[in-house]
Amino acid sequence: MSAESILDKKRGNVFYDVKISYLRNDLSGPLFVGQVETQIIKGKKLFDHPVSMDICKMCARLCQDRIKEKVQNNYFMNLFFSEYHGRYFSFEIQSVHAERR
Repeated sequence: MSAESILDKKRGNVFYDVKISYLRNDLSGPLFVGQVETQIIKGKKLFDHPVSMDICKMCARLCQDRIKEKVQNNYFMNLFFSEYHGRYFSFEIQSVHAERR
């Protein structure tokens, strides 16, 4: 039995949302000083290409660390300045799921 006959023929990807919170420093005036901006980026993909839905479902359950590492690598500079220079920045992974699109 080959691996192709065992895996689901339907293809999809693992999608997730990223919630980013950061302190706005480009706003001027006393009204906006210290305002925290929150942004949600929806529909980010884990894989670069479609893979079997069986693999997607397993990764959505078991690969949470890989997704977090990918986002950390993407926002490395912001996290560095947050930790060592006192600028506020945080992210949160939301809604991890396998889906066909």
